[in-house]
Amino acid sequence: MPLFDFFTKHRRITIIVCVTILTVTVLVSAIPNICISKFLLAYFKDWSVAFSALAAVVLLYIVYMSILKTQELREEDRELDSKRRQLEDILNWEEHVRRELQLPRISETGNYDRILALRSVLIRNDWVVMTAQTFGKNFQNTVRQATKDLRAYVEAWDETPEDVSNRYNALITSLNNVLESVYRIKTTQRL
Repeated sequence: MPLFDFFTKHRRITIIVCVTILTVTVLVSAIPNICISKFLLAYFKDWSVAFSALAAVVLLYIVYMSILKTQELREEDRELDSKRRQLEDILNWEEHVRRELQLPRISETGNYDRILALRSVLIRNDWVVMTAQTFGKNFQNTVRQATKDLRAYVEAWDETPEDVSNRYNALITSLNNVLESVYRIKTTQRL
């Protein structure tokens, strides 16, 4: 890789050297009767096989390094796609919680339906926390806090309406923190 990186960093020098060699080769071949051309042709007469072999080795090296670079870029793309999907899973979970909190319910069975729907969302809590680990401890702790607040909110329905209201506010705050963290991650990691 170092030689490939050298050529990549010093493109102008590489291009100038290649153009110079090509120009001299064309001039020597086009005008073989000039003194300098005769000297160069006589000097390099027996070297043509060696130069051909060297050119083949250099070409092989460039192709090999290009393949390695392509594989490296593909691996980076796969990793970014995986991170995008994981972040989308967390966002979908967060949106699902908000949707269940905001859906209008019929008064007789509304609370029961809401709690039932939120309990089904609780099933994904552990998965969301494990997925958040990919993006660091701080983000994982933020998501973990949101899952704890969701669990506390669902459990508060067996208690007083004041507890439900307090848990609801804490849950909304936690979900907002998750949303801000997701935005920050998407911005910094360009996902």
